[in-house]
Amino acid sequence: MKQPDFSKDFFCDKYRKVDYRLRYFEEHSGHDLIYLASYLHDARIDLKEIRYVRQQLIIPLERDTWELTGDNFDSWGAVAGRLSIFPVISAAHWLIQLPGSLLIDPQFDFCIDINKILLEQNCLKLIGNSNTFLTIRFQADSSKLSIRYRDTGNFIPHNQEGVPS
Repeated sequence: MKQPDFSKDFFCDKYRKVDYRLRYFEEHSGHDLIYLASYLHDARIDLKEIRYVRQQLIIPLERDTWELTGDNFDSWGAVAGRLSIFPVISAAHWLIQLPGSLLIDPQFDFCIDINKILLEQNCLKLIGNSNTFLTIRFQADSSKLSIRYRDTGNFIPHNQEGVPS
């Protein structure tokens, strides 16, 4: 699978929708994770919006378009997106951990701001501030494994003069 050019895509001056698949079984998965983490750094996840359907975990989020900043912080904005992981073995194989508690399939209003993403054996961790993190276990021996992020909404500039793409 051909992958995008990080230096070209991440330091640009015009918004382009992101649609990215992580190559988990290939030798470049470490590079791919850094690439994905660069887009999702500071993204916000509303935990009550997470869905689990037919072994797919769907995580809607809102991310800041850091790829547009370069030396000009007036050009950045935000866009809605979706991180999906398949196959997640069962609904019991993803969980949210908060300081002092463990919650499975939360039914409360709480958000995580992503600071870091880790890929461990059969597990993806989205780590926020205050030791809050979302742990997702997937079936790593599946040839169908897919970890994908894509922008699903319109670009909304943070400055008033910006024009959506």
